[in-house]
Amino acid sequence: MLSVGTKKRLSRIHRRALPEVVRAFEDGQISARRADQLLYLEPAQQLAQLQHLLSVREEARRRSKIAAAVIKAHIDSDRRDLRESEAPAAAFWNQFVSGDDQRTVARETAIYVTKTIVCEAVGPRYGNQPIVFKEEPVTVSDVLSMIERLCGGPAGWQHLQKKAGIQPGPGA
Repeated sequence: MLSVGTKKRLSRIHRRALPEVVRAFEDGQISARRADQLLYLEPAQQLAQLQHLLSVREEARRRSKIAAAVIKAHIDSDRRDLRESEAPAAAFWNQFVSGDDQRTVARETAIYVTKTIVCEAVGPRYGNQPIVFKEEPVTVSDVLSMIERLCGGPAGWQHLQKKAGIQPGPGA
């Protein structure tokens, strides 16, 4: 059941609106409120505003179709989001497995390495939590300690070794 205000609005639209506005309203292209707002404009302004509203809506629909087509093509191509050419090479990961553990690491790199290893080793539940390195500068040792703490054991270290191309020895 329609309220009294809604009945009045619909009556106003059918009595005073231009045929183009009524047709757009009845086709569901504009809302009753928008049609009612157009009534207070001059006829030429009503048409201009209606055309503008419809063109904006059509442009949004067109952009949505393009975005959907791009997403569908990406999904259909069966590609991963991070292609192998964009992923850091084993040499990058090897920097965290070998050498001096007191080497400094950029804070952003430390966070990236920690998140990546923890997410891949034990899952995003643990890797997506806030990662804060309290001391400045951040060292490789700090990164490895954070990975071990978030993974709850050696799983992160073992995964880091695998990404670096180093196979853990027996008993590791």
